[in-house]
Amino acid sequence: MKNQITIQDWAGNILFNGDYKSKQVDSVLDANRCKCESGCKKCDETGYIGDFEVYWQDRTDKRDVYELINY
Repeated sequence: MKNQITIQDWAGNILFNGDYKSKQVDSVLDANRCKCESGCKKCDETGYIGDFEVYWQDRTDKRDVYELINY
């Protein structure tokens, strides 16, 4: 279960389930990738805009999931 993420939209639809290193992660997130400069308030400091959540399937994992999927 380590390294497994879920991307879920505001309506509860699962957009992705799997390893955070998967190429599918980028294709799911590209539509919501923020276009503004660093520090832009509309991007909520995540680098993305839109009503979705990215989280570890193992909710005890304390790593920053957004940092890992961006690098």
